[in-house]
Amino acid sequence: MNSPILTFVSVFFRLFSFLIFFRVIMSWVRPRPNSLTYFISDITDPYLNFIKKFIPPVGMIDFSPIVALLLLDVLQSIIISILV
Repeated sequence: MNSPILTFVSVFFRLFSFLIFFRVIMSWVRPRPNSLTYFISDITDPYLNFIKKFIPPVGMIDFSPIVALLLLDVLQSIIISILV
């Protein structure tokens, strides 16, 4: 069953995952601040900072984006199974 709600949930989680991935790339490259980088930071930082409370960086390696993406996948699966 392919309802609009399921499609919306899937697209939302895919888009948010992409934004987190792009945020990780931005942290490596350090692009010039512009409206797009501010937008991505404003959207993803609250979620990533929440994860960092439980999983702090180890040395210079930050595992919070990996955990965040895994949690998003689990949450998406739970929501879709509830809706189906």
